[in-house]
Amino acid sequence: MRIALNHTRLAETGGVEAYVLRWTRSLLERGHQVDFYCARAETALAHDALRVVRVPVPRSPRALRVAAFARGSRGAIARAERERRYDVVHGFGRTCHQTLYRDGSGCFADYREAYLDRVKRRGLRALSRLGPTDRVVQAIERARYVTQRPRLVVAISRLVREQILRRYDFPPERVRVVYSGVDLERHHPRLREPGRAALHGAVFGGAPAVDAAVRRRVFAFVGNDYARKGLDLLLDALARLRAQSVRAGDAFAVAVIGRDRHEAAWRRRAQRLGVLPQLRFLGFRPDAPHLLAGADALLLPSWFDAFGNVVAESLAVGTPVVASARCGGSEWIREGENGFVVPHQDAGELALRLRWLLDARDLGPLREAARRTASDHGWEAHCDELLGVYREVAASAR
Repeated sequence: MRIALNHTRLAETGGVEAYVLRWTRSLLERGHQVDFYCARAETALAHDALRVVRVPVPRSPRALRVAAFARGSRGAIARAERERRYDVVHGFGRTCHQTLYRDGSGCFADYREAYLDRVKRRGLRALSRLGPTDRVVQAIERARYVTQRPRLVVAISRLVREQILRRYDFPPERVRVVYSGVDLERHHPRLREPGRAALHGAVFGGAPAVDAAVRRRVFAFVGNDYARKGLDLLLDALARLRAQSVRAGDAFAVAVIGRDRHEAAWRRRAQRLGVLPQLRFLGFRPDAPHLLAGADALLLPSWFDAFGNVVAESLAVGTPVVASARCGGSEWIREGENGFVVPHQDAGELALRLRWLLDARDLGPLREAARRTASDHGWEAHCDELLGVYREVAASAR
Protein backbone atom coordinates (compact mmCIF):
# COMPACT_ATOMS: atom_id res chain seq x y z
CA MET A 1 0.00 0.00 0.00
CA ARG A 2 0.93 3.64 -0.45
CA ILE A 3 0.59 5.26 2.97
CA ALA A 4 0.89 8.78 4.37
CA LEU A 5 1.66 9.17 8.08
CA ASN A 6 0.79 12.57 9.51
CA HIS A 7 2.44 13.53 12.80
CA THR A 8 4.32 16.60 13.96
CA ARG A 9 7.59 14.81 14.90
CA LEU A 10 9.64 11.91 13.59
CA ALA A 11 11.51 11.12 16.78
CA GLU A 12 12.36 8.42 19.32
CA THR A 13 11.48 10.41 22.44
CA GLY A 14 7.90 10.72 23.56
CA GLY A 15 5.19 8.08 23.91
CA VAL A 16 3.36 8.80 20.65
CA GLU A 17 6.59 9.48 18.79
CA ALA A 18 8.15 6.15 19.83
CA TYR A 19 5.00 4.34 18.73
CA VAL A 20 4.81 6.11 15.35
CA LEU A 21 8.51 5.49 14.68
CA ARG A 22 8.17 1.80 15.39
CA TRP A 23 5.02 1.56 13.30
CA THR A 24 6.84 3.26 10.43
CA ARG A 25 9.64 0.70 10.60
CA SER A 26 7.13 -2.15 10.67
CA LEU A 27 5.34 -0.81 7.59
CA LEU A 28 8.63 -0.55 5.72
CA GLU A 29 9.69 -4.04 6.78
CA ARG A 30 6.39 -5.39 5.44
CA GLY A 31 6.95 -3.84 2.03
CA HIS A 32 4.72 -0.76 2.13
CA GLN A 33 5.60 2.68 0.77
CA VAL A 34 5.49 5.44 3.39
CA ASP A 35 5.45 9.23 3.12
CA PHE A 36 5.96 10.77 6.58
CA TYR A 37 4.65 14.34 6.97
CA CYS A 38 6.18 16.12 9.97
CA ALA A 39 7.38 19.50 11.19
CA ARG A 40 10.60 18.06 12.63
CA ALA A 41 12.60 14.96 11.73
CA GLU A 42 14.84 14.35 14.73
CA THR A 43 15.63 10.72 13.91
CA ALA A 44 17.46 9.66 10.77
CA LEU A 45 15.48 6.84 9.18
CA ALA A 46 16.79 5.79 5.77
CA HIS A 47 14.83 3.44 3.52
CA ASP A 48 14.17 3.30 -0.22
CA ALA A 49 10.40 3.18 0.40
CA LEU A 50 10.37 6.12 2.85
CA ARG A 51 9.98 9.79 1.98
CA VAL A 52 10.06 12.37 4.77
CA VAL A 53 8.11 15.54 3.93
CA ARG A 54 8.83 18.48 6.23
CA VAL A 55 5.98 20.90 6.84
CA PRO A 56 7.28 24.39 7.76
CA VAL A 57 5.89 25.84 10.99
CA PRO A 58 6.90 28.84 13.12
CA ARG A 59 8.89 28.20 16.29
CA SER A 60 6.55 30.25 18.43
CA PRO A 61 4.05 30.95 19.76
CA ARG A 62 3.01 27.39 20.53
CA ALA A 63 -0.63 27.86 19.53
CA LEU A 64 0.39 29.13 16.11
CA ARG A 65 2.86 26.26 15.70
CA VAL A 66 0.16 23.66 16.44
CA ALA A 67 -2.35 25.31 14.10
CA ALA A 68 0.24 25.76 11.35
CA PHE A 69 1.12 22.07 11.29
CA ALA A 70 -2.50 20.94 11.16
CA ARG A 71 -3.16 23.30 8.26
CA GLY A 72 0.20 22.84 6.53
CA SER A 73 0.16 19.04 6.60
CA ARG A 74 -3.34 19.06 5.17
CA GLY A 75 -2.19 21.17 2.22
CA ALA A 76 0.96 19.13 1.63
CA ILE A 77 -0.94 15.83 1.57
CA ALA A 78 -3.62 17.29 -0.70
CA ARG A 79 -0.97 18.45 -3.18
CA ALA A 80 0.63 15.01 -3.23
CA GLU A 81 -2.73 13.36 -3.85
CA ARG A 82 -3.34 15.43 -6.96
CA GLU A 83 -0.79 13.22 -8.67
CA ARG A 84 -1.64 9.94 -6.96
CA ARG A 85 -3.96 9.14 -4.09
CA TYR A 86 -2.79 7.37 -0.95
CA ASP A 87 -4.43 4.13 0.08
CA VAL A 88 -4.40 5.36 3.68
CA VAL A 89 -3.67 8.72 5.29
CA HIS A 90 -3.02 7.91 8.95
CA GLY A 91 -3.07 10.82 11.39
CA PHE A 92 -1.73 11.03 14.93
CA GLY A 93 -1.93 13.72 17.58
CA ARG A 94 -3.14 17.19 16.64
CA THR A 95 -4.11 16.60 13.03
CA CYS A 96 -7.42 16.89 11.22
CA HIS A 97 -6.61 15.61 7.72
CA GLN A 98 -6.61 11.82 7.49
CA THR A 99 -8.67 8.85 6.35
CA LEU A 100 -7.69 6.96 9.53
CA TYR A 101 -7.00 8.64 12.86
CA ARG A 102 -5.39 7.05 15.91
CA ASP A 103 -6.73 8.72 19.04
CA GLY A 104 -4.07 8.13 21.67
CA SER A 105 -4.95 10.99 24.01
CA GLY A 106 -8.72 11.12 24.44
CA CYS A 107 -10.92 14.21 24.31
CA PHE A 108 -9.49 17.49 25.52
CA ALA A 109 -12.60 18.32 27.56
CA ASP A 110 -12.20 15.10 29.56
CA TYR A 111 -8.49 15.80 30.05
CA ARG A 112 -9.31 19.29 31.25
CA GLU A 113 -12.05 18.22 33.65
CA ALA A 114 -10.29 15.16 35.09
CA TYR A 115 -6.81 16.64 35.46
CA LEU A 116 -6.06 20.20 34.36
CA ASP A 117 -8.80 22.02 36.27
CA ARG A 118 -9.03 19.62 39.19
CA VAL A 119 -5.35 18.94 39.89
CA LYS A 120 -2.99 21.20 38.00
CA ARG A 121 -4.76 24.52 37.59
CA ARG A 122 -7.05 24.43 40.60
CA GLY A 123 -8.02 28.02 41.43
CA LEU A 124 -7.18 29.33 37.94
CA ARG A 125 -9.87 27.31 36.16
CA ALA A 126 -11.81 30.14 34.57
CA LEU A 127 -8.70 31.91 33.31
CA SER A 128 -7.03 28.70 32.14
CA ARG A 129 -9.83 27.89 29.70
CA LEU A 130 -8.93 30.96 27.67
CA GLY A 131 -5.47 29.65 26.75
CA PRO A 132 -4.78 30.05 23.01
CA THR A 133 -3.20 26.60 22.66
CA ASP A 134 -6.20 25.01 24.37
CA ARG A 135 -8.49 26.73 21.90
CA VAL A 136 -6.47 25.52 18.93
CA VAL A 137 -6.38 21.94 20.22
CA GLN A 138 -10.14 21.98 20.76
CA ALA A 139 -10.73 23.42 17.29
CA ILE A 140 -8.61 20.71 15.68
CA GLU A 141 -10.42 18.03 17.66
CA ARG A 142 -13.82 19.41 16.65
CA ALA A 143 -12.79 19.52 12.99
CA ARG A 144 -11.65 15.92 13.23
CA TYR A 145 -14.90 14.62 14.67
CA VAL A 146 -17.45 17.03 13.15
CA THR A 147 -16.45 18.72 9.88
CA GLN A 148 -13.49 16.70 8.53
CA ARG A 149 -14.29 13.20 9.70
CA PRO A 150 -11.92 10.34 8.86
CA ARG A 151 -13.37 7.10 7.54
CA LEU A 152 -12.32 5.24 10.68
CA VAL A 153 -10.96 6.12 14.11
CA VAL A 154 -8.73 3.80 16.11
CA ALA A 155 -9.06 4.41 19.86
CA ILE A 156 -6.26 3.01 22.01
CA SER A 157 -8.67 2.03 24.80
CA ARG A 158 -12.37 1.68 25.54
CA LEU A 159 -11.93 4.72 27.78
CA VAL A 160 -10.99 6.85 24.76
CA ARG A 161 -13.74 5.39 22.57
CA GLU A 162 -16.36 6.21 25.20
CA GLN A 163 -15.10 9.78 25.43
CA ILE A 164 -15.38 10.30 21.67
CA LEU A 165 -18.89 8.89 21.47
CA ARG A 166 -20.01 10.88 24.52
CA ARG A 167 -18.64 14.18 23.24
CA TYR A 168 -19.45 13.87 19.53
CA ASP A 169 -22.21 12.54 17.31
CA PHE A 170 -19.79 10.19 15.56
CA PRO A 171 -20.98 6.85 14.10
CA PRO A 172 -20.10 4.22 16.77
CA GLU A 173 -19.27 1.56 14.15
CA ARG A 174 -16.52 3.83 12.84
CA VAL A 175 -14.65 4.00 16.16
CA ARG A 176 -12.62 0.83 16.83
CA VAL A 177 -10.57 -0.09 19.88
CA VAL A 178 -7.12 -1.29 18.84
CA TYR A 179 -4.74 -1.60 21.77
CA SER A 180 -1.08 -0.80 21.15
CA GLY A 181 1.24 -3.79 21.07
CA VAL A 182 4.06 -4.35 23.52
CA ASP A 183 7.57 -5.63 22.73
CA LEU A 184 7.52 -9.00 24.49
CA GLU A 185 11.26 -9.54 24.02
CA ARG A 186 12.49 -6.19 25.29
CA HIS A 187 10.08 -6.47 28.21
CA HIS A 188 10.54 -10.04 29.43
CA PRO A 189 10.41 -11.79 32.84
CA ARG A 190 14.04 -12.85 32.42
CA LEU A 191 14.90 -9.29 33.49
CA ARG A 192 13.48 -9.98 36.94
CA GLU A 193 16.56 -11.13 38.85
CA PRO A 194 19.06 -8.56 37.49
CA GLY A 195 16.37 -5.90 37.76
CA ARG A 196 15.57 -6.84 41.34
CA ALA A 197 19.23 -6.62 42.29
CA ALA A 198 19.57 -3.21 40.63
CA LEU A 199 16.35 -1.88 42.15
CA HIS A 200 17.10 -3.04 45.67
CA GLY A 201 20.59 -1.62 45.35
CA ALA A 202 19.18 1.77 44.34
CA VAL A 203 16.47 1.74 47.01
CA PHE A 204 17.96 -0.06 49.99
CA GLY A 205 21.66 0.31 49.18
CA GLY A 206 22.29 -3.41 48.99
CA ALA A 207 21.29 -6.77 47.56
CA PRO A 208 17.79 -8.20 48.11
CA ALA A 209 17.32 -9.78 51.53
CA VAL A 210 17.83 -13.55 51.65
CA ASP A 211 16.40 -13.97 55.15
CA ALA A 212 12.87 -15.35 54.71
CA ALA A 213 11.81 -13.57 57.90
CA VAL A 214 12.48 -10.19 56.31
CA ARG A 215 10.50 -9.17 53.25
CA ARG A 216 11.53 -6.11 51.35
CA ARG A 217 8.87 -4.98 48.95
CA VAL A 218 9.63 -2.33 46.35
CA PHE A 219 6.89 -0.73 44.31
CA ALA A 220 7.52 1.35 41.18
CA PHE A 221 5.89 4.63 40.21
CA VAL A 222 6.84 5.53 36.62
CA GLY A 223 6.16 8.78 34.76
CA ASN A 224 7.46 12.23 33.86
CA ASP A 225 4.38 14.14 35.01
CA TYR A 226 4.00 13.20 38.67
CA ALA A 227 0.78 15.16 39.14
CA ARG A 228 -1.11 13.62 36.22
CA LYS A 229 0.15 10.14 37.15
CA GLY A 230 -1.33 10.55 40.64
CA LEU A 231 1.69 10.87 42.92
CA ASP A 232 -0.44 13.01 45.25
CA LEU A 233 -2.85 10.09 45.75
CA LEU A 234 0.05 7.72 46.30
CA LEU A 235 1.59 9.95 48.98
CA ASP A 236 -1.75 10.17 50.77
CA ALA A 237 -2.12 6.37 50.58
CA LEU A 238 1.37 5.91 52.04
CA ALA A 239 0.44 8.27 54.86
CA ARG A 240 -2.58 6.07 55.64
CA LEU A 241 -0.38 2.99 55.71
CA ARG A 242 2.00 4.77 58.04
CA ALA A 243 -0.92 5.59 60.36
CA GLN A 244 -1.85 1.90 60.34
CA SER A 245 1.72 1.01 61.39
CA VAL A 246 3.00 -1.49 58.83
CA ARG A 247 4.63 -4.49 60.47
CA ALA A 248 8.14 -3.69 61.62
CA GLY A 249 9.53 -6.87 60.06
CA ASP A 250 8.60 -5.75 56.56
CA ALA A 251 10.56 -3.00 54.85
CA PHE A 252 9.02 -1.40 51.79
CA ALA A 253 9.67 1.55 49.57
CA VAL A 254 8.41 3.20 46.39
CA ALA A 255 10.87 3.93 43.60
CA VAL A 256 9.80 7.03 41.67
CA ILE A 257 11.25 6.65 38.17
CA GLY A 258 11.09 9.59 35.76
CA ARG A 259 11.65 13.33 35.68
CA ASP A 260 9.50 16.14 37.01
CA ARG A 261 10.61 19.75 37.31
CA HIS A 262 8.69 20.06 40.59
CA GLU A 263 10.50 17.19 42.29
CA ALA A 264 11.67 19.40 45.17
CA ALA A 265 8.07 20.37 45.93
CA TRP A 266 7.04 16.71 45.89
CA ARG A 267 9.80 15.90 48.34
CA ARG A 268 8.56 18.63 50.67
CA ARG A 269 5.03 17.31 50.44
CA ALA A 270 6.21 13.79 51.26
CA GLN A 271 8.19 15.19 54.19
CA ARG A 272 5.09 16.94 55.57
CA LEU A 273 3.13 13.68 55.36
CA GLY A 274 5.94 11.76 57.03
CA VAL A 275 6.42 9.34 54.12
CA LEU A 276 9.66 10.63 52.59
CA PRO A 277 11.63 7.68 54.08
CA GLN A 278 9.52 5.32 51.94
CA LEU A 279 10.31 7.20 48.70
CA ARG A 280 13.34 7.00 46.44
CA PHE A 281 13.41 9.54 43.61
CA LEU A 282 15.57 7.82 40.98
CA GLY A 283 14.98 10.25 38.11
CA PHE A 284 15.42 9.14 34.51
CA ARG A 285 16.80 5.61 34.25
CA PRO A 286 17.87 4.02 30.95
CA ASP A 287 17.45 0.62 32.63
CA ALA A 288 13.77 1.29 33.43
CA PRO A 289 12.60 -2.06 31.94
CA HIS A 290 14.96 -3.89 34.31
CA LEU A 291 13.83 -1.86 37.32
CA LEU A 292 10.20 -2.42 36.40
CA ALA A 293 10.82 -6.17 36.18
CA GLY A 294 12.47 -6.09 39.61
CA ALA A 295 9.56 -4.28 41.27
CA ASP A 296 6.85 -6.10 43.21
CA ALA A 297 4.15 -3.95 41.58
CA LEU A 298 3.66 -0.89 39.41
CA LEU A 299 1.56 1.86 41.00
CA LEU A 300 -0.21 4.16 38.53
CA PRO A 301 -3.17 5.97 40.15
CA SER A 302 -3.42 8.42 37.23
CA TRP A 303 -5.91 11.27 37.14
CA PHE A 304 -6.00 10.92 33.35
CA ASP A 305 -4.25 8.42 31.09
CA ALA A 306 -5.60 7.40 27.69
CA PHE A 307 -3.76 4.12 28.16
CA GLY A 308 -0.35 4.31 29.82
CA ASN A 309 2.27 2.27 27.94
CA VAL A 310 4.05 1.47 31.19
CA VAL A 311 1.06 -0.70 32.16
CA ALA A 312 1.63 -2.96 29.14
CA GLU A 313 5.39 -2.99 29.75
CA SER A 314 4.92 -3.86 33.41
CA LEU A 315 2.60 -6.76 32.65
CA ALA A 316 5.01 -7.98 29.96
CA VAL A 317 7.90 -8.28 32.44
CA GLY A 318 5.58 -10.05 34.86
CA THR A 319 5.02 -7.23 37.33
CA PRO A 320 1.43 -6.81 38.58
CA VAL A 321 -0.19 -3.38 38.24
CA VAL A 322 -2.31 -1.20 40.48
CA ALA A 323 -3.95 1.43 38.26
CA SER A 324 -6.84 3.84 38.49
CA ALA A 325 -10.00 3.35 36.44
CA ARG A 326 -9.11 6.64 34.71
CA CYS A 327 -6.16 4.88 33.10
CA GLY A 328 -7.03 3.06 29.87
CA GLY A 329 -4.45 0.40 30.69
CA SER A 330 -6.65 -0.72 33.59
CA GLU A 331 -8.76 -2.48 30.95
CA TRP A 332 -6.04 -5.15 30.86
CA ILE A 333 -6.16 -5.71 34.62
CA ARG A 334 -8.22 -8.49 36.17
CA GLU A 335 -8.89 -7.70 39.82
CA GLY A 336 -6.77 -9.80 42.16
CA GLU A 337 -5.41 -11.91 39.28
CA ASN A 338 -2.76 -9.76 37.61
CA GLY A 339 -3.23 -6.57 39.65
CA PHE A 340 -5.88 -4.23 40.99
CA VAL A 341 -8.02 -1.37 39.69
CA VAL A 342 -8.74 1.59 41.96
CA PRO A 343 -12.29 2.55 40.90
CA HIS A 344 -12.19 6.07 42.33
CA GLN A 345 -9.46 8.66 42.88
CA ASP A 346 -9.40 7.80 46.56
CA ALA A 347 -6.27 7.39 48.68
CA GLY A 348 -8.09 4.98 51.00
CA GLU A 349 -8.92 2.65 48.09
CA LEU A 350 -5.30 2.74 46.96
CA ALA A 351 -4.05 2.06 50.50
CA LEU A 352 -6.21 -1.08 50.66
CA ARG A 353 -4.53 -2.46 47.52
CA LEU A 354 -1.08 -1.63 48.88
CA ARG A 355 -1.96 -3.31 52.17
CA TRP A 356 -2.91 -6.48 50.27
CA LEU A 357 0.37 -6.46 48.34
CA LEU A 358 2.36 -6.00 51.53
CA ASP A 359 0.54 -8.83 53.31
CA ALA A 360 0.66 -11.32 50.44
CA ARG A 361 3.34 -13.95 51.02
CA ASP A 362 3.71 -14.96 47.38
CA LEU A 363 3.19 -12.68 44.38
CA GLY A 364 4.24 -15.39 41.93
CA PRO A 365 0.72 -16.17 40.66
CA LEU A 366 0.10 -12.48 39.94
CA ARG A 367 3.38 -12.28 38.05
CA GLU A 368 2.55 -15.28 35.89
CA ALA A 369 -0.92 -13.93 35.12
CA ALA A 370 0.56 -10.53 34.25
CA ARG A 371 2.85 -12.03 31.62
CA ARG A 372 0.01 -14.12 30.16
CA THR A 373 -2.09 -10.98 29.78
CA ALA A 374 0.66 -9.13 27.91
CA SER A 375 1.33 -12.15 25.69
CA ASP A 376 -2.08 -11.59 24.10
CA HIS A 377 -1.01 -8.10 23.00
CA GLY A 378 2.37 -8.56 21.31
CA TRP A 379 3.64 -6.07 18.74
CA GLU A 380 3.35 -8.39 15.73
CA ALA A 381 -0.27 -9.21 16.57
CA HIS A 382 -0.94 -5.47 16.85
CA CYS A 383 0.60 -4.90 13.41
CA ASP A 384 -1.59 -7.58 11.87
CA GLU A 385 -4.71 -6.08 13.43
CA LEU A 386 -3.93 -2.52 12.37
CA LEU A 387 -3.04 -3.55 8.83
CA GLY A 388 -6.44 -5.21 8.66
CA VAL A 389 -7.93 -1.80 9.47
CA TYR A 390 -5.72 -0.26 6.77
CA ARG A 391 -7.08 -2.68 4.17
CA GLU A 392 -10.63 -1.81 5.21
CA VAL A 393 -9.94 1.92 4.87
CA ALA A 394 -8.25 1.42 1.50
CA ALA A 395 -11.16 -0.68 0.22
CA SER A 396 -13.70 1.94 1.29
CA ALA A 397 -11.70 4.61 -0.57
CA ARG A 398 -11.78 2.57 -3.76
